[in-house]
Amino acid sequence: MHASNSSSEEEKFQVRKLQISDKNKGFIELLRQLTVCDSKIIAFLTEHAHLMGCYKVILDCSLENKAFYEKCGFKQKEIQMVKYFI
Repeated sequence: MHASNSSSEEEKFQVRKLQISDKNKGFIELLRQLTVCDSKIIAFLTEHAHLMGCYKVILDCSLENKAFYEKCGFKQKEIQMVKYFI
């Protein structure tokens, strides 16, 4: 990619919220496919951990992602605490 094209390409694509009208454009289907892909990655990694002898897998996620991980078979366990020094 040439530097002269990058500025014109950046002008074409902007981040914005999805709207109901986007469904007809295929955006929603693309997001579903990405979610399925993410689910397959999570399934592969958790199965790999199990095959390697791990007895559990722990992950941190935001509240916004909680439902996704619950669909992948994870459940909430206790509370994570953190103290940052930076």
